[in-house]
Amino acid sequence: MSRLLLMREVFRADMDVDGLAKAISTDVSVSYQLLTRVNSAAAGVSQEITSIKHAVLMLGLRGIRQIVATVLLQEMGSQKPSELVIQSLIRASFCEAVASRGPLFERSNELYLLGLFSMIDTLLDSPMELILPKLPLAPDLKDALLGGTSTVSQILDLVTAYEHAEWSFVDRSEEHTSELQSRG
Repeated sequence: MSRLLLMREVFRADMDVDGLAKAISTDVSVSYQLLTRVNSAAAGVSQEITSIKHAVLMLGLRGIRQIVATVLLQEMGSQKPSELVIQSLIRASFCEAVASRGPLFERSNELYLLGLFSMIDTLLDSPMELILPKLPLAPDLKDALLGGTSTVSQILDLVTAYEHAEWSFVDRSEEHTSELQSRG
């Protein structure tokens, strides 16, 4: 639960660069993981990043929040099969990609979190109803994670339909998305 509290702090809407760097720096493990990731060859940075504040400035609030959420999720799921964390990351990327190509393009970073947290109840062995109040999510995202019906939940439903090869549902979803895009 301490990881969820850190995540909520990192995702506060009023968080500035200094506040974000300070919040992340309170956790040695997360700070280490973050600096290791941003300095890896895959990150493609031209100079070594030596502080959390520098990482925030280089990657921006959105980028740093995604990395921190991913690191925290991996740490929370360290006692579970790695496939659960991998599946959560796939869902996160998928939700973000679908949102970025439709009427929710401005919320694609939020939809990343929807996918990322879609299996958190399994990772933490706790009911979603107890976990959600501690997560930094908009009310409609929390509702979608609880099985509600909305435009946001339709994206999560599409992702799970792909996972389960429910192609008729996928086809209907694509038709509905095309209609929304032609209107907007």
